[in-house]
Amino acid sequence: MSKFTNWGDFFRFSTDVLDEGYVYDKNYLVKLKTKAQDKSTEYAFKLDQSKPGEDGQSKNAIELKYKYSNHGLTQEGKVKSGGKLTVDTEYELGHQNDNLKGWSYHLDASLANGKTFDHNAFTSGVSFKQDNIEAKTTWDHGRSGTVQHEFAFKPQPDKDFVFGGESTLDYKKTNLTRYALGFLGRIGDNLSWGVKTEGEEGKRFGDLTLYTLQDVNADTSIATKVGYSHADKNLSATAGFSHSLGDGSSWKAKISSAGLFGVSWAHKFNNGTTLTLSSAVDLGDKAILHNNPHPLGISFEGKF
Repeated sequence: MSKFTNWGDFFRFSTDVLDEGYVYDKNYLVKLKTKAQDKSTEYAFKLDQSKPGEDGQSKNAIELKYKYSNHGLTQEGKVKSGGKLTVDTEYELGHQNDNLKGWSYHLDASLANGKTFDHNAFTSGVSFKQDNIEAKTTWDHGRSGTVQHEFAFKPQPDKDFVFGGESTLDYKKTNLTRYALGFLGRIGDNLSWGVKTEGEEGKRFGDLTLYTLQDVNADTSIATKVGYSHADKNLSATAGFSHSLGDGSSWKAKISSAGLFGVSWAHKFNNGTTLTLSSAVDLGDKAILHNNPHPLGISFEGKF
């Protein structure tokens, strides 16, 4: 049965196989996580170095992050190299009033180096969650008249069909500047599928993408992604598989119509720490791999 999920994770059933665990575009990626003793706060550190670009230079990026959850309040803050600070806050209104159960208020702030900290740095919104529906509306205070909507809905809890979407509306001009619609379902017990159509202002019809995931057995899955761009009249495809070895290790491989072949190996230790090695061969556009035809990327994610 198709699992209900929010719009942001709508197609992860397929993209987790095709995208997660591939770090061949980086020299290394390090993630460290730990929690406070009371479990209410989580701290994270991320450091990565990209492959050299056309100028021959690698780029380093550092991110510090915290997440606090307690008494209906969830706050997540990030500081990134370059001086960008973001703080996202969500408060569950039903924590104080049962009549508002499922409703939350959001307030997000973003400050970049050299920017003025004023109303333009904020977005705010409300969201509603239940077992089979989730919806969110966000106002961008830096873009006057712009409202963003997203939703996901499972009409019948005992059925496999789920649909959702998002849109960006300029209500002053009554103009829909962006939209996306998605549908999820299953065929039989082992085949999951998803379809997404999306478009932007100036396009009468949007792009179309088909996602699938075939569970061969308990250890092996095969995923595909086929997309059509209306603007470019271009068809693209990616196929990949994941296989668990049962000892904490797993393999992944994928190939795309652009000529990219990638492979990834990961091992998860008993404490939750994960080591990942991945590489790729680019038979098409060398820019995809930053002019490095045979890159090896290393990722280490530690939990303490």
